[in-house]
Amino acid sequence: MKKEIQQDIEKEMQILLDLMPGDLADDLTTEAMIANPRFAAWYADEAASLETSAEHEETEAIAEVLARRMIARTRAREVSQHLREVPRSPRRALVTGTARRILPFSAAEHCAPLIALPVAAGVGYELWEEASDTWLELPPEVARGEYLALPVRGDSMEPVLHDGDTALVKVGNAAAPGSLIVARTPDDGYVVKYVEGYDSTGLRLASLNPEYPSTVAASDALAVVGTVVARFAQEET
Repeated sequence: MKKEIQQDIEKEMQILLDLMPGDLADDLTTEAMIANPRFAAWYADEAASLETSAEHEETEAIAEVLARRMIARTRAREVSQHLREVPRSPRRALVTGTARRILPFSAAEHCAPLIALPVAAGVGYELWEEASDTWLELPPEVARGEYLALPVRGDSMEPVLHDGDTALVKVGNAAAPGSLIVARTPDDGYVVKYVEGYDSTGLRLASLNPEYPSTVAASDALAVVGTVVARFAQEET
């Protein structure tokens, strides 16, 4: 009896979708698949049963793209829940020099040196040798420690980080799965990426924008600068 009821529900759902305008049906189907994996499985089986071999290959390619987008959307939502926004309060640096030299002094003042080098810059630059004459004050709720303020370039981490944002990075070599880190990769220089986890090749990094592929970086070729813990509020114009 339960099986017959389920079949009736599935038939009614298909009739309902067929009667709807195309755009509305697509939106409803997408939201239903996100909310209910059982519906997603049924809808996929229903569609596959009506396809030719060529259509099935095309569907699989589309499904791969949709899956990548859904995963990216889920990751972005999870990251956004933990990534706070802090006020932007610049002050003149008490000590000037390279990031490596001034970091202990800025930490003592509970500030983050603002580095001009974007985290999507070329491999030829060395972040730690960049000079900084501006510090950004950190609010009391940010735990004490050593931090850097790094500008973001590009759209690979949208919708969490946008081109022109400034990320607050807690310095350290931790790379916890599910976090955002700034790291140096052999091919792309300094990047900010989502940590998928580890595999046989080392640390697996990914963009939050599904239009960009994952980056796999071997552990011995990767220098982790730190973890992104906040985003500074945009400057008022």
